Amino acid sequence: RVMGTTELESFDRETSRWGPRLPCGPTGDLAGWNPAGTLLALGGGDASGTGAILWSWPDARPVTTLRGHQYPAPVVRWSADGRL
Repeated sequence: RVMGTTELESFDRETSRWGPRLPCGPTGDLAGWNPAGTLLALGGGDASGTGAILWSWPDARPVTTLRGHQYPAPVVRWSADGRL
């Protein structure tokens, strides 16, 4: 769930506990898990609002920031083989 426009809060359904809060940019409301459930792509997650941050899970560490869009991406999806 998005907490305003500054962070995303996670929920672990297996443990029924709230997880780490991830900082996100002004449009950080598009998120997608890789098929293995080990990476979360948070679209609009950088300061410009047009990039995407990949977070490792469950330790909630930023892996990399993907840049290159002129405008915020309308959707974040992974392919079946785990590629964005």
